[in-house]
Amino acid sequence: MSNLIVFYTWSGNTERIAETIQGMAGGELLEIQPVNAYPQKYSACTDQAKKEIQSGFLPEIKSYPDQLDGYENIFFGTPIWWGTMAPPLHTFLSRVDLAGKKIFPFCTHGGGGEGRLLRDIRTFCPHSEMAEGLVLYGDGGRNLESDIRDWIGRSYESIIG
Repeated sequence: MSNLIVFYTWSGNTERIAETIQGMAGGELLEIQPVNAYPQKYSACTDQAKKEIQSGFLPEIKSYPDQLDGYENIFFGTPIWWGTMAPPLHTFLSRVDLAGKKIFPFCTHGGGGEGRLLRDIRTFCPHSEMAEGLVLYGDGGRNLESDIRDWIGRSYESIIG
C-alpha cells in the first residue's frame, strides 16, 4: 500500500503535520505551492484568500504529480481558510483525478474547525473513499503525535478494513 501526502501550508503548521504523518504512515510528501505566493502578512493573506474563495478563483500551482497510479492512499492536508481548503488545493483537486483512491483528509485551523472541508473534497472526489478527517487547532499542540497515531488507526480500519 503506497501513500502520497499532499498538502499546502502557509504558516508551516500543515507541513509539520504532514511530516509527522509521513513518519508514522510512510509515503511521499507533495507540497502544493502556488505560482504566486500568498502575502506573508496574515491580514493580507486572509483578505486575498477570502476574495479568491468567494469568486471561485483557482490559482496556478507550480507542479502536479507525474502520475498517481502507484498510490492507493492520498493524505490531503490544508489550512482552513474561510470555512474550506486553501485555494491552491481547490486547484489541485479540480485538475487531478483521484477516482478509486482512499483519501485521508487533515486540516489545521485557527478556531473555526473543519468548516465544509469534507463536503468540498467529496464534491471534487465523488468516486473516492474518504476517511474521517483529522482536525487540529494551530500546530496540533503537544498531543500531536498521539492524535495522529489514533486517527491513522481509526481511518485505516474504517476504509481499508
